[in-house]
Amino acid sequence: MVLGGAAATMGGYSRPLALGAGRFIVFLAVLLGAVEAHQDRAGLLILITVGATLTSALQLVLGALLRWRGWDAPSPVPADRPVTTAQRYRRWRQTLRTRAGWQYASRLAPCLAVAGLLNMAWPEHRLRWITLTVAILCQRQGERPAARTFQRSIGAALGAAAMGLVGLTYPLSNWLLALSIAALGVLSTWLRALNYLAYTATVTLLLALLLDGGQGVNTGIMVDRVVATVIGAGLVLAADLMVPTPRQDRGAMPRRGG
Repeated sequence: MVLGGAAATMGGYSRPLALGAGRFIVFLAVLLGAVEAHQDRAGLLILITVGATLTSALQLVLGALLRWRGWDAPSPVPADRPVTTAQRYRRWRQTLRTRAGWQYASRLAPCLAVAGLLNMAWPEHRLRWITLTVAILCQRQGERPAARTFQRSIGAALGAAAMGLVGLTYPLSNWLLALSIAALGVLSTWLRALNYLAYTATVTLLLALLLDGGQGVNTGIMVDRVVATVIGAGLVLAADLMVPTPRQDRGAMPRRGG
């Protein structure tokens, strides 16, 4: 709750930090679930570190190759005049004096707190999935009417149910797991701009594959995840309705070049 709320607040500093904070919150929830599912925590940490290092190195190499070949496409949006660090910091401090600067953290942190309490109260039901659902569904800008949040909620429930059905019928081999994760990663990027329900279902299925490692799950786990998804979606919808959200978070971050 503390780490998620802090990341949500710090994300108002700039657009890149907002994107990074959102990813941090989701991966923090994933890591919590992975730690509970694996006994060898030191080995898990080593594997995560190696994976992150290899991915970062590959991105740097591919980026350098694209620039060398002249294949990097220019930004379609013309950049505004550069924004200095002092200007960003001053603007961020100004937003923290208003309700708008705290609205994301004030919606996210209570949801994470309730999710944690429910998981501690009924540890046998694997309700850590509530935390992951909250991390996926709770957005920086609250939505009213909550049609898109409701779409994402349905998508998350469908993704959790689909993972349960896949796991029950056919546990995945290592190669098929890797190919499935790669395919779902590409598909989610494409679906993000087309359909939020399908996008959220794909992301939920992707995260479930990462947590389970392609192993089969029993009916109890599948039911627990669907129930946890519904609870997490309800928490996010309630938070969006209860916490006042401005139509436009003015001054929260620069529109371009941040």
